[in-house]
Amino acid sequence: MVVGTAIISGLALAYGVYSGERQHTAQKKGVQRQATAQLLSEGAAMRQERLGEQEDARARSKSPDLDVLLGDQTKPKPGALGVNADQLLLGNRFLGR
Repeated sequence: MVVGTAIISGLALAYGVYSGERQHTAQKKGVQRQATAQLLSEGAAMRQERLGEQEDARARSKSPDLDVLLGDQTKPKPGALGVNADQLLLGNRFLGR
């Protein structure tokens, strides 16, 4: 009976070691797969960012530059036409005077 228990204990220990080694190997493979997936994901994100920047540059090159076309017309002009003096009143005083 003692011999049978020793054999069963030895087999259980051997199975435990074998099972632990399999788990360790599987974990290492999982970490490697995760690292590979991370690198692929980062590469895809960088490619996508580059494509987006290229699309933006293409769109900017196709649309007209309004500042160049209109010149000073887009900037507000101070004076009688550009600013209403009533909007500058602060109590009894004008702003800036």
